[in-house]
Amino acid sequence: MDVFAPATPVPPQQSAITRRLAFAVGALFVVGVIATIGTLLSIATRLDREDVEETRFYTARALENRISASKSYITSYADWTTAYEHLHAQVDTDWAYTQQNIGKTLFTTDGYDGVFVLDRQRTKYAVVQG
Repeated sequence: MDVFAPATPVPPQQSAITRRLAFAVGALFVVGVIATIGTLLSIATRLDREDVEETRFYTARALENRISASKSYITSYADWTTAYEHLHAQVDTDWAYTQQNIGKTLFTTDGYDGVFVLDRQRTKYAVVQG
């Protein structure tokens, strides 16, 4: 047996099979890349759509909250004018406490912990936690 014997050439049929196999693997790789890109694009489109819907939802909620706060402020401002009339010179405890105009509603509705009517020398009227 000769160590330096010339290599036998590859038969043409095996060379053609190898080329076809390489082409098939390459085509399969390209199809996989295209499928992956298509999947990623569809996921990105879906996420964008969900983000837009979520943004619209939270924007609508913020606008509703702002309108509600404005309505509450306007209503309470009208009440504060009446409160000034009943509390600025002499405190009308019947109006403030007995009729519950200052205290309970501010505690439950507006979330205040305390309401104080002050003048320069002292506290004229106070309600803590309704």
